[in-house]
Amino acid sequence: MKVPVIPKFVKTGEVAIAVLEPTKQMCVESFKDFPPLGRFTIRDNRKTVGVGVIMDVVKADYSIVSKKK
Repeated sequence: MKVPVIPKFVKTGEVAIAVLEPTKQMCVESFKDFPPLGRFTIRDNRKTVGVGVIMDVVKADYSIVSKKK
C-alpha cells in the first residue's frame, strides 16, 4: 500500500485538495449547493495567492459549548 505524499506547498499551475479551518466566522456553502458562496480566494499582502471552490462544509457543533448566564 502506498502512503500519500503530503506536500508543504503547492507550486504555480499545480492543483491540490486541502482542508481549511477558518480562524473567524465565514458565510460559505459548497459549490454544488450554492455556487455564489462556493468560491474562495486566498490573499497575502494584497496579492492573490490562491483561488478555489468549496467541495464540502463541515459545520461546527456549538451545542456542547456552555452559555454564559
